[in-house]
Amino acid sequence: MTRRLSALSATMALVLAGAGACTQGTGDQAAGEGAPLPTGRAVVEAAATALGGVDRIQALRTLTLQGYGQYAYQYGGGNITGSPDAPMKLQAANDLRRVYDFENRRWRLLERRNFLFPFAIYGGHNFAPVNQVLDGDIAYDVAPDGATVRVGPTVGLGADGPRERRMWMLSNPVAAVRAGLDAGTTADNVRREDDLTLVDLRVASGDVLTLATGANDLPAWVRWSGPHGDLGEVGYTTHFVGYMPFSGIQLPMGYTTRLDWRDVDYLKIYVDGYTVDGPVDDMAAPET
Repeated sequence: MTRRLSALSATMALVLAGAGACTQGTGDQAAGEGAPLPTGRAVVEAAATALGGVDRIQALRTLTLQGYGQYAYQYGGGNITGSPDAPMKLQAANDLRRVYDFENRRWRLLERRNFLFPFAIYGGHNFAPVNQVLDGDIAYDVAPDGATVRVGPTVGLGADGPRERRMWMLSNPVAAVRAGLDAGTTADNVRREDDLTLVDLRVASGDVLTLATGANDLPAWVRWSGPHGDLGEVGYTTHFVGYMPFSGIQLPMGYTTRLDWRDVDYLKIYVDGYTVDGPVDDMAAPET
């Protein structure tokens, strides 16, 4: 009997010790979940380090993305019915390039567009070239013959103008993080969303976007809002996937920009490659 009681006592001791260990582990986990959030600046610097280093990102002069893409026709509103389950009509964006001149705050969108469904005009299937440029606070278009025309703020089916082009320029992980490192940017409102860390960036122009980073500190997405003629305002979230190294910088091989209206995938970009710090054309705005 004494030996049985001793064995039982030993067993209970082990159970209690195990329970104590489990309780201690849960406490540590809870403490981790409730740990203080990093500062906004710390989130941005960690993202820059993951991309290739703070100094490397700040020293970057130019970046050119080459690939192809697809747009949702009329922001997903041009389908055969208004049902969310209607098949999406798409527009191809071939010979797609995005050119970033960080030193001069310039950006260019180049692509050739073609509807991927029957369209009753020639212009819908001629792979029309699109050449849209941002030079600081000036937006302008370049026609195939080289003629240029400035573009002011416009709101229709979507929106265009200096502000919208600036936000599209920032819908790139390096561009967003580089802007976040700028002394004129405010980084605050750090919070958690699932397994991501979010921070709001107010850049020198006054525009605001949200940067989300993952457990590896790489940017997972950026989010911003813009006016829309039919919907009033639309939220854009550009997701970055498939990071690969290019000249010492981690860059995504895929971009998906999703609208907060019916979760429409408005723009998908499939990357063929990047040129880092290569030559770029002069994108200075025309005088008039």
